[in-house]
Formats: sequence, structure tokens, C-alpha cells
Amino acid sequence: MQTAIRNINWHGFDALSLENSGVRVVLVPKTGGRIVSLFDKSCDREWLLSPDQSHSYQRLAYGADFNSNTSGGWDEMFPTILAGNYPVPGKFSDVALPDHGEVWTMPWSVEDTVGQVYLTVQGKALPYRLARSVTLAGDHDVCLSYELTNLCDDDLFYLWAAHPQFACAPGCRILLPPEVREVTNVLPLEWGEEWGPIGTINPWPVKVGSNGKIIRQDVVRSTQLKTGRKFYILPDQEVSWAALSDPESDTNLLMTWDTVSIPYFGVWIDEGALNQAASVAFEPSSGFFDDITLAWNNRRLSVLKPGDTNTWEINLTFNSLRS
Repeated sequence: MQTAIRNINWHGFDALSLENSGVRVVLVPKTGGRIVSLFDKSCDREWLLSPDQSHSYQRLAYGADFNSNTSGGWDEMFPTILAGNYPVPGKFSDVALPDHGEVWTMPWSVEDTVGQVYLTVQGKALPYRLARSVTLAGDHDVCLSYELTNLCDDDLFYLWAAHPQFACAPGCRILLPPEVREVTNVLPLEWGEEWGPIGTINPWPVKVGSNGKIIRQDVVRSTQLKTGRKFYILPDQEVSWAALSDPESDTNLLMTWDTVSIPYFGVWIDEGALNQAASVAFEPSSGFFDDITLAWNNRRLSVLKPGDTNTWEINLTFNSLRS
């Protein structure tokens, strides 16, 4: 179970590899600290969307549009998801926040590579320090630990969300706790009239379309549809895990997190809208939902006092499911 950490090259960029007998993780500090590979060695399964399935790997300018440039992998969305202005009255009121936040285009600093890879980044639009460590907790387990410190004299209101683009062939199934019976659509009608306008609550995992046909929300569909969809679990329902089951390759992935620090959860499914291959993004989040102004107005936004630090974790287990 010993972890080997090496310096490698990834598509022309300096990268770090963590590897044990069962798992290999690769990340690129200078391109947003992006995790570019989550490889399950037991079944030769790459779980993250790769550049050959999306866009070429490159270093992007601050404020770049995410959907036009995404190259797969796992990035962090902070301090917002949708572009907008900081809505909180005070010193930083109306400061512009880029699409998918700012840290996914910023270089991260490598602070430690002993038994883990520990990276940090300091805010540009707002004063904060975000850190993330990646540890191989076992032959089938990866742990991501986060630290957020408020470096300003005012309360920091923020929206953080994980953004892993898991590569999922059509037919892959999304599993949620059995108590989840409804989800909220968060995309406008042009993404699919079957989901209704933004805020529509749909039954999970199956709904009946306007034409009477059964629609399975929990199954990834063909990329020929050239569409995508996103929903959130209802905001007052605690959800601490989600899983993917790929019947074609008989592989599974389980994600778990702490609902105290991460009370909300969204799921994005790309069925050919942005990339050549289908993908599913599990997005544990500190806000509800993607628009920081909406989350502020609804009091569904996390807050950090001056000088304080918040911590949280996400854990991944390969080839394991909960029922």
C-alpha cells in the first residue's frame, strides 16, 4: 500500500503522479491543480475524461470560458460556478467572478510531496487561501482533503464545488441513496423541455415525459443527443454519497463526503453537448445552486469568518457500491 510519488510529463506539462498497487492519480499543478487521471489498476479503468475525448490540454488565461475549453479531468470551482459579481455588501461588493470560478485557470503551488501531494492557491478576486491534498488511502481508495482560509477582514461568502468529469459510456448508471425521490432541474428549457424550466422538481430516478414515454434520469444516454442536463438534490435533503456503475466494463466508483461542510449536491451529465465522450460530474457543493447571487439571496451560501479556516474531505472508492 506504499505510495510512490514521481515527477512526470503530461501532454507537455510538468505533472505529479501518485501510485500504489491498485490506484494511480496524476495532477498538473500549473493548470489549476487539475487532477487529470484517476486510474483503477485492478481493471485498467480510467475514470476521468481525457483530452482526446474533449479539448486539447493547454494552460488557459484567467477568466476563460469553461465550456469552450474543458479538457476533462477534475478541477475545483471556487468561489462561484456561473460567472457573476460578488453579491455581498462591503469592500468586495460587485467584484467580478469568472466562469466556473477562478482557481481552475490559476497555477497552484506544490507545498508537500511526502506521502501526499499538497497544493495551495491564493485568490485573485477575493482574499483567501485554498489548499487541497491528495492521498492514496488504500489500494482502492483516494482521499481529497481541503482547507479554506479567509485572508480578509470581512466575512467570506463562497460557493465551492468539486468538478470531476467522470468518463461514462452510454448505459452507465448513477446511483443515489434510496431516500432520494426528487431532484431539481437547474438548466433552462433549451437544454431539454422534458426537464422543465429552472427550478422544476422532477421525480427520481424515473419520470414520464410529455409524450408518455418513460425517461430514466439515472442512466447516461447516447452522445448523439448532443445535449446535457444538470440537477441538484433538494436543498434540505442530506446526501453523503453517490456512485457510478458501468455495466459494460463491470466497474464501479463510490464518492462520499461530509454533509456538515458540504450540504448540497449536484450532478451534471454530458451526453455530447460539450465533448465527444459522455461524462458525469458529481458536484458536492457548499452552495445551492450554481449562481452565487441566487445562493446569496436564498441564504444557501457558505460563510467563513475573518482569519478562520474551513476543512472538508471527499473520498473515492473504486469497484465498490452501496445499495
